[in-house]
Amino acid sequence: MIIKKEKSLALLILSLINVTCLSIGHAYGSSILILSSLLLFSAILIFSKESKFLPIMLFYLPWSPLLKVSPGTFTFFTLAIPIFFLITILKNKKLKINKATLVIVLFFIAYTLLIKLINNFSIDTSYIYFIFLLFFIPIYIVNFWVFISYKVCVLYMTVGILSACIASGLLMDNPQMVGFINVLTRESVGLTRLSGFYGDANFYSAQIIIAIVGILTLIGKETKKSIILVQLISILSLISFGVLSVSKMFLLSTLSIISFWVISFTFQKSKVTNKFFVVVFISIIAISVLYTNIFSAEIEQYIYRFTHGSLTTGRAELQEMYINHIFENPEKLLFGVGISNVLINSRASHNTFIQIIWQIGLVGILLLFLWIKFTLAPIKLKLMEFSRQSLIVILLFTAYILPWFALDYLFFDEFFYYMLFVALGVKFLKNHSLE
Repeated sequence: MIIKKEKSLALLILSLINVTCLSIGHAYGSSILILSSLLLFSAILIFSKESKFLPIMLFYLPWSPLLKVSPGTFTFFTLAIPIFFLITILKNKKLKINKATLVIVLFFIAYTLLIKLINNFSIDTSYIYFIFLLFFIPIYIVNFWVFISYKVCVLYMTVGILSACIASGLLMDNPQMVGFINVLTRESVGLTRLSGFYGDANFYSAQIIIAIVGILTLIGKETKKSIILVQLISILSLISFGVLSVSKMFLLSTLSIISFWVISFTFQKSKVTNKFFVVVFISIIAISVLYTNIFSAEIEQYIYRFTHGSLTTGRAELQEMYINHIFENPEKLLFGVGISNVLINSRASHNTFIQIIWQIGLVGILLLFLWIKFTLAPIKLKLMEFSRQSLIVILLFTAYILPWFALDYLFFDEFFYYMLFVALGVKFLKNHSLE
């Protein structure tokens, strides 16, 4: 077990060195350093054990916009995955294939291609990549999920997000990074919103939210106060960076999640001294925030955002537009647009639930539901077995689903990788509830 931990830490440190070099390469316009970093990323992903694939992807997700030769070019984050899959096939001659999932994917391909053909919609790279993930993810899960450590996933995700937050903060004034770092400012009202390398404050804060919940699932299972302290400091750091996004979604989601977690934590099986330690830590932080000016600027910006304009910042109107269009066109409600780059009035819906209906319709939703069911079947999740763990399980699902109300997640890697992360988290909680 110690050897496995050392290997995981060594790989994590190598990844940190890699993204540091990548950042420096982009900041100083060094093509050699950029290309070397991109090749190292590909090598890390391709030649690591299959069990490290998900942790590595979770680490590099917040860095994915930077995994490019230059702004506007394709990302190596996407390119390296098919190569990893091919090498996995060559290394493992007897890979299991879930036949039910394979049949569903084939039906899904035929279904969406027919919709495209009828509507004369083109086949683009996003469609091909989406279909590839539908095919790849079930094969990966059925063969390797038992070897994936949820704790390692949480560690890699947290370090990846924090390192990306720190790097983007240090480099946001660098003229070479203009194409990678978007800082939304409104000088007239003193509003500044940070979004890491993602360019969207809500996508940025959604990553932070699920990392926070990931750590929260571990705190109740930890016995050492030193590790609990590190976990709490990590959460505090994530919240601090999330606050800088001045995202209403982040603030409301985080306050709700932390509140419900505190209630859940009091009922979990854990040392009384550990519970007291956590409560004292949270109380000290809360008092410090309330009685100091540490976040005074951000608090004023949040007050401005909540008191000026609508709560949804125009999203409700966009969602209403999509809903009206879908119900006025029953064929779209039933069959969607076949996973096509087609929008209404060139505007996204900013809602994953609506996006799914728009893209694949009610018939496609049935296929997607069956795909999820059979893909996650090897993990053997039985939610009815939970008692004291039920609230933290709900928080895991909440962290995954909440961004769906404000973002179009379907074509993003987070849709798939966070799904696996949540499933592994639920399995982790189930196993520990039986101890």
